[in-house]
Amino acid sequence: MIDKFNKIYDDIYEGIIEVNMELVDKFDELLHSNKEFKDKVREFVKCRGDFLSSDIECQAYMMLIEKDFN
Repeated sequence: MIDKFNKIYDDIYEGIIEVNMELVDKFDELLHSNKEFKDKVREFVKCRGDFLSSDIECQAYMMLIEKDFN
């Protein structure tokens, strides 16, 4: 999962995938309103060893788990 996240992150960072602020906004919304989502983010952050702090990281996470919360 971390490898897939890193690949998506790199593709966004390099401009291969466009920044999508709708996904970033959805991340913020779900983080504040959905306990299951918040728990999954917490688990991912623990495994990754680093917070999701940038828009690109939030978008990459949303793209990684998109099917789970649509």
